[in-house]
Amino acid sequence: LPADNVHPVLFEHPAGGVLVATTKLSQFVTARYAPLDAWEPVWRMILEWAQPNADLPALCWSPPLRPSYGRNAELPAGVERQALQRGAEWYRKSGLLVHPSWQGRYDLPANAGPPTADWPDGHRAGPGPGRDAAVGDGSLGLLEGFRSKIYHDGSQPVLWWRRADNHGESAGALALAGSVLRQPEFSRIGLNLADWLTGKSILYNGVFADPEHPAFGLCGWNDVPRYYHNANGFDQLWGDDNARAWLGLLRTATALRSNRYDERLAQQLLAMMRLTGNKGFIVKHWDVPSLARNGWEGSFLGDHEDLSPHYQAYVQACFLWAARATGFSLLRERATRAIARMMETYPHGWSATNDQFNQERARMLLPLAWLVRLDDTPEHREWLRRVATDLTSDMDACGAILTKISRGPASNEAYGTGETTLIQANGDPNTDLFYTANFALAGLHEAAAATGEAFYRDAEDKLVRFFCRVQVKSDSLPQFDGGWFRGFDYRRWEYWGSDADIGWSLYSMETGWIQGEVLSVLALRQLDTSLWDFTAASGIPRHFKTWRKRMLPDHLVRKAEKQAVPPAPEPVEEAPEPDLPVMPANPPPTWLTYHLAHPVRTVTGDPNCIFYWKGRYHLHYIIEDKAGISYAHVSSTDMLHWKWHPTTLTPSSMGHGMFSGTGFLTREGNPAIIYHGHGSGRNQIAFAEDDLLEKWSRPVPVEPKTKSGTLPPMRHWDPDCWLDGETYYALSGGRDPHLMKSSDLKNWEYLGSLLHDEIPDLGVPRDEDISCPNMFRLGDKWMLLCLSHWLGCRYYLGHFKDEKYVPESHGLMNWFCEFDKGHEDVDVFAPESVLTPDGRRVMWAWSRVKERLKGVPIQSSIQSLPRELSLPEDGILRIRPLRELETLRFDERSESDLKLESGTSYRLREISGDALEIRVVVQPGAAQKFGVRLYCDREGNRGFPITIEPRKKSMSLGETRVPFELKAAENLDLRIFLDKNLIEV
Repeated sequence: LPADNVHPVLFEHPAGGVLVATTKLSQFVTARYAPLDAWEPVWRMILEWAQPNADLPALCWSPPLRPSYGRNAELPAGVERQALQRGAEWYRKSGLLVHPSWQGRYDLPANAGPPTADWPDGHRAGPGPGRDAAVGDGSLGLLEGFRSKIYHDGSQPVLWWRRADNHGESAGALALAGSVLRQPEFSRIGLNLADWLTGKSILYNGVFADPEHPAFGLCGWNDVPRYYHNANGFDQLWGDDNARAWLGLLRTATALRSNRYDERLAQQLLAMMRLTGNKGFIVKHWDVPSLARNGWEGSFLGDHEDLSPHYQAYVQACFLWAARATGFSLLRERATRAIARMMETYPHGWSATNDQFNQERARMLLPLAWLVRLDDTPEHREWLRRVATDLTSDMDACGAILTKISRGPASNEAYGTGETTLIQANGDPNTDLFYTANFALAGLHEAAAATGEAFYRDAEDKLVRFFCRVQVKSDSLPQFDGGWFRGFDYRRWEYWGSDADIGWSLYSMETGWIQGEVLSVLALRQLDTSLWDFTAASGIPRHFKTWRKRMLPDHLVRKAEKQAVPPAPEPVEEAPEPDLPVMPANPPPTWLTYHLAHPVRTVTGDPNCIFYWKGRYHLHYIIEDKAGISYAHVSSTDMLHWKWHPTTLTPSSMGHGMFSGTGFLTREGNPAIIYHGHGSGRNQIAFAEDDLLEKWSRPVPVEPKTKSGTLPPMRHWDPDCWLDGETYYALSGGRDPHLMKSSDLKNWEYLGSLLHDEIPDLGVPRDEDISCPNMFRLGDKWMLLCLSHWLGCRYYLGHFKDEKYVPESHGLMNWFCEFDKGHEDVDVFAPESVLTPDGRRVMWAWSRVKERLKGVPIQSSIQSLPRELSLPEDGILRIRPLRELETLRFDERSESDLKLESGTSYRLREISGDALEIRVVVQPGAAQKFGVRLYCDREGNRGFPITIEPRKKSMSLGETRVPFELKAAENLDLRIFLDKNLIEV
């Protein structure tokens, strides 16, 4: 959307009596308007507007397509084989197999992006061949897939180009399906696709078949001439696409028991190696003209580095497979060197394509699994386990893998202008089947076979069941039946999410990346084998040696081997320490005055590890700067006036980043911290070594084991620790947190889930995110204070008995703006608490006001005002401002006995400023709506409203509505804290 002149979709004409829709609404079922739960209230409002006094029935309809099974439905026997059958049939149903009768349209010239008459939906995108069009047999290839746009009849545009990687992946999937299902028609289509790709298309022929050309052996990206201005699609060379095409053809050849592609695959392996440098990283993109001018030798002998699994991981997997098959040592050495470097820099050094980190983890599983196959060492197993654990820690109970990002589309104008993710903010319940889940499935399958460990097999089984459930089911739109869309909302259980990607967005279907990869794993599972074992007898080695000498002459191989000898070590520079916080002499006038905030630009700000120790309160909070993720450290005697200490809990001092955690006192009464060691894959414990809490011991990893002594399948995430009697308990947060216990903080016994199996319905899912957990006694209950990345700060009250937590009630501490329900609206975040010497439980939270005030000069890592928590006998949580805040008061002014008539307002003439505490006591009487306005202009207009509506049982702060009930004849007593642009009520 543009920044200006944006108009509503539905509005009432100013003259009244006419409801205007600026888009077609009446075809909302056929045109697949989504999400489903949003359109029932829209139509109910329209019908109630048209018939004010009508008794309307419930509005229900069946969408034209849906997931095959519900989230909790029992799956039938043989469901995987059925999914394989339907997925293979999809290739014919989709209408994407090119047929001679409509091939002429394919030959229309490309457009550079903007719509044209030939391609009305953008870059070579337009309506498909049609439901009644003839379907090809693969001998002319297949189109890439469906674009995300939805037409009025529920159909979608087709992307009219043919890609090498799609053909390899699809050919392999169909060849495998034909073999497993004993249906030769699938095998024939797979064979025809592979034959078209390698024998007929320009993608494997022309310069790619010329032994004298530097591009010999490679494959081009797509076969469209001048696909973008003057650039030819077949001149674009992507390393990862070459790798996936290669793996697909390897599956095809093995499933068909054919040697017809072996020589070409040997050439392609060597061609990829020629573009791979000494460090083991392939040049991710070349174009043929540049390669013709520069040659490949510079790449082969170069030292380039690209820490991107998206572009590198599958190339490294190909090299590991080939090292086993051919014995050529350079393949093994370079792949191992690159993987070692990737794990050395994991996770902070990796680049995340589309700003989506779990997809990088998913891609990395395959080469890590095959490295274990080739060289089974404890270190290589640990690398695989570390990445897999981090990935599966973001796996929902239904098997969906959460999408996580560090930023989303920045504005309405930026929406839909580039490749991006399917979510706007972390916590959005969407999973990506195109970039993440598909490659995770392949990697987990190979990891399970490589290690024999149930951890990987269980995760794979869970993900397979998810794919079977969400496979598209449709009678009225058969072109989608049996396929998978890119995005899925696992809470709504429908295809829904952000549609911001310019090309491959929410409703995209892709012949190779999704369909080809998923079906291949389903087929291998039916055969009870892995791709590594299935392809072990390949004939590629018979051709490799001959072509190796021609494509990689001995003198260049010897030169590369000499380069691989590590040079003498250079002096190691100490890692930089974080900048010490220094308050500027003249801060901007918009800076907060009495909130704790970091004066130097940083990211995040979770409060962590709070103590009362030797007469001072010590609070740590997360900062990110040139030193990495560290803990800033402040102390105070009154929780209001803070002193900064040197930042000593840093990656250089602890060996990893300092992520969320809590502080606790040991049995001996000494301070200790438990936290997530960012980049270590584990939670860690460290002990204070001085009374200023500036010196800490080296951390000890928390490694729980089951009673049988095995490592449990668990995520290592935001931890908490407390002492109950003589026993330490710790939990590892996230969804359905894990619980463990210890007598010495070194040896931990895994106890399983923290939550009891049977908990009451509290209005939130059992597996709702429990990050930043902090568990403690409050009154006669146990309180679990925590964060949901979707809901914000929240809490449970209940009992901790028999090493299980049984929550009895749940409450929120964060409320959403009605017009912006995104992650940036979660402005009470990451809570943490401390017990004061006089027995009060005091909590802080990260106030993410900086994220809401874009462009306003303000500090970073802003902490909320301290709040006191108490639980009287009625069992209802009380929250009040820290009583020490009253010591900040001065120049008190008051007005009283004011009576306002309906529709009138009164301005407090003698009270002004932007660093205030305001107490307002109101006797509402029969008023239906009343409140306070802050930041008004001189005439008392505009301003920020705080509105109470007793009958609606709500309070509104600006556009944020909060449930709030006043009892009959009860006065309202508000305490409002203003600190420049931050308001707390």
